[in-house]
Amino acid sequence: MNDADDVTTQGVVRFGTFVLDRARRELLDAGRPVEVEPKAFDLLALLVANRDRMISKREFLDTLWPNEAVSDGVLTRCIWAARTAVGDSGRQQGVIKTFHRRGYRFVASVRESEE
Repeated sequence: MNDADDVTTQGVVRFGTFVLDRARRELLDAGRPVEVEPKAFDLLALLVANRDRMISKREFLDTLWPNEAVSDGVLTRCIWAARTAVGDSGRQQGVIKTFHRRGYRFVASVRESEE
């Protein structure tokens, strides 16, 4: 089991109209399922689990793609997919904040539960 698996197996997190259920690997918006690709879900779960800090690009690559050679472009695309899933954008950044050339942080207010 890698670190990405570890952070996606705990509880339910609510932010705005969204519910991220890490155990079921589901993202809901106002009760409706949101399609999100697996790596984008893992990225979102990693951000939520570490929302108290910025996650560096290197940490994302090492955690989500261990022992794989991937470019920064793969991470950029995955961030875009995660932002799209939660209705965020590069301009708005109400959920995922960019720290130019350094990393990203989850910035939306969350409510956790064990559901």
